[in-house]
Amino acid sequence: MAENDGKVVQKTKNKPIRLFLTIIGFACILQYFVVGIVNVIRGYSIGTYLPFIILMVGSIVFLCLGIKYPKKHSIYSVTVSFALIYYSLISISQGQYSKKAEGYYKAGQYQQALQAYEKEAHAWYHLLSYNYHERAAMYKIAEAYCQLEDFDKARNTYELVIERYQGEFYAGQAQKRLAELKTGLEIVAYYPDHIADTPKKDSIQELEVHLPPEYIKATALYDIALAYQYNLNCYAKAVEVYTIILGMDVSEETKKLAKEQIIQLKRS
Repeated sequence: MAENDGKVVQKTKNKPIRLFLTIIGFACILQYFVVGIVNVIRGYSIGTYLPFIILMVGSIVFLCLGIKYPKKHSIYSVTVSFALIYYSLISISQGQYSKKAEGYYKAGQYQQALQAYEKEAHAWYHLLSYNYHERAAMYKIAEAYCQLEDFDKARNTYELVIERYQGEFYAGQAQKRLAELKTGLEIVAYYPDHIADTPKKDSIQELEVHLPPEYIKATALYDIALAYQYNLNCYAKAVEVYTIILGMDVSEETKKLAKEQIIQLKRS
């Protein structure tokens, strides 16, 4: 009888501890779902694995409680299983669109790449957990806009990357690209509109008349092509300008430089 009374007393003492650990474990698991909902509402994921680490702490607590209290084992194990399956399904889906987008981008299919990167960055189910592909996808969205000659959207996207991911790697990269974009647009805008729009070969004579005095013949066009290539990351436009240089009455050395750049761009 005394032994049974001792067991009852022990269970009574353990109950507050079990309740406390259950609350801690549940809170650790629940926060992961709450963070995911917040990510979806604001449109981008938190840039840390901390919610997942806390989730794992809660799962370990529940597993230990399940071992300690066999009668409650099913409750703890089901909760942990659900949380881990939930995380696994999200993780499996992340990165798939980025892989497709990279293939499109390398093939020069920038519109398709843009759409794939947007799905990677904006699909709501990717935002339920930290998606490290998201930052790169947002940055590449801006790059794709550059390739498509939509420099306003590229600028806006770079600014969004800087705003969302302050202090992170891609925020710094976006800051550099913004400066390069500004410089490139200034170089292109420096010349008359018909030069910036890279006229066809039949308007070369008109083009040469309007060249700034500090440049001669293809020099100005070469600078514009370089701006499209390196500052604006608009390869198709750069190739177009280099091609115009090939049709001009300029030195073979200048044509050789333009041809080399075209070959390099087509390999990119």
